[in-house]
Amino acid sequence: MKCKHGIYYYDCNICDPLRTIIRPREDLLMLTNDKYPAEFCPRTNAEETRGAIVAKIYGGPLGKAYIGIGRGWENPKEGHKAFLISQKHFWVDSNLNERMSMMGAVAWCPRDAKRIFVGGLGLGLILLYLAKFLKKRNINAKVTVVELDPLVIKLVEPLIRPWLAIHYPEFQYEVFRGNAIELVKQGLAYDWIFMDIWSHASDPESKRVLLASKEAALQNVSPTGRVTCWLEARVMNGGMKPISKKKLAEFSAGFPKLDELLSPKVTV
Repeated sequence: MKCKHGIYYYDCNICDPLRTIIRPREDLLMLTNDKYPAEFCPRTNAEETRGAIVAKIYGGPLGKAYIGIGRGWENPKEGHKAFLISQKHFWVDSNLNERMSMMGAVAWCPRDAKRIFVGGLGLGLILLYLAKFLKKRNINAKVTVVELDPLVIKLVEPLIRPWLAIHYPEFQYEVFRGNAIELVKQGLAYDWIFMDIWSHASDPESKRVLLASKEAALQNVSPTGRVTCWLEARVMNGGMKPISKKKLAEFSAGFPKLDELLSPKVTV
């Protein structure tokens, strides 16, 4: 049955407001090797909720880790998001709030940074936005990433490396397994340190980990460098606060339009 706009009702974003809008954002393209939405795009209500599996890895006694794409309970107009689950623990997704928080964090990177430390790999969003930031400002920096979970490294790093190598060939980064709180204190001082090794701002344990991360980072930051902790204000306040659409619009207007560097089909 066709709607008044001449297309089938369930394919019309106007007549069927619950239909997820398909947006080939760069994070989804990166994690699917440019195959979204032709592949790995949820086709059923169950896949919209649980996610279409993009990649999965088994780690023996460690269990398994996988990346999926779905909408979950997000606003259909915001499109799909990727999510990462490892050892039965939900770590991160790429919904609007997460993407905005990562872009906001990268904006704190000093423009003369030469050595950068990132605690926590996640879905690689921070590396994607950092690569865009450094390319736009013609900054040549070496990035060290430390991730504790070996399954996350084995799953995520092979997915993001080809995309970064093609679109950001000057972006230099290495991923190591280890405790970021300990490794950040070693070696030469860093010009920007970004710590994101807690999963939820509302988790009481996150505050303790954040304070330990910041204390360690401050021991090895250069005199003109900066330390940034993911959602520090919200973690210290004990929880995540929703961001209004007005605030998001104001924030977006003041942030560089990063995706103009790539194809017009790519959106933040």
